[in-house]
Amino acid sequence: FDSKNVACGLAREAAAAAALDDALLHLDEGGQVAILDATNSTAARRAMICKTAREHSPRPYGVIFLEVICDDATLVAANLRSKAASSPDFLGVPLEAAVEDLRLRLAKYEEVYETVKESEGTFVKLFNLSSKVMANMCTRPVVMSILPYLMAMHVGARPIYLARALPSDGNPQDGGSERLRTLS
Repeated sequence: FDSKNVACGLAREAAAAAALDDALLHLDEGGQVAILDATNSTAARRAMICKTAREHSPRPYGVIFLEVICDDATLVAANLRSKAASSPDFLGVPLEAAVEDLRLRLAKYEEVYETVKESEGTFVKLFNLSSKVMANMCTRPVVMSILPYLMAMHVGARPIYLARALPSDGNPQDGGSERLRTLS
């Protein structure tokens, strides 16, 4: 993750280009949306993505960048611990060592990180677990359908409540009840 390591940088660029090719192929084969899950932390990388998508044949595609910004130290610490505890990358690694490795990776990303700017086109920025959402040039139908989902997205464990529909007659012998049944 060191930006000064040329060989690793070339490998990361090759992996990013291959992932972009896969995303474009998915769209060419009829996919409605492709998610390029990558660290597009520099304006140069984002420009390459936009240029490739815009010039793609048989048809060009639009791009929306999703930037997740977390500057709340408590949230960052909780996220690092969660990632370290659940990622297969750290299987068998002591939790504190895994967290420290993630902190070092994060510091390397911060060295080269460039926030998405208005001039780069369509983007959505989510701040601190969606406590604030910023949208830029989100006018296309696909983007407008994704935006409400992103605005409502919450990362973290939350209870999910399920309910089943009651029969119209409310007969308990048919599984109905006058009150809502909770599922556990």
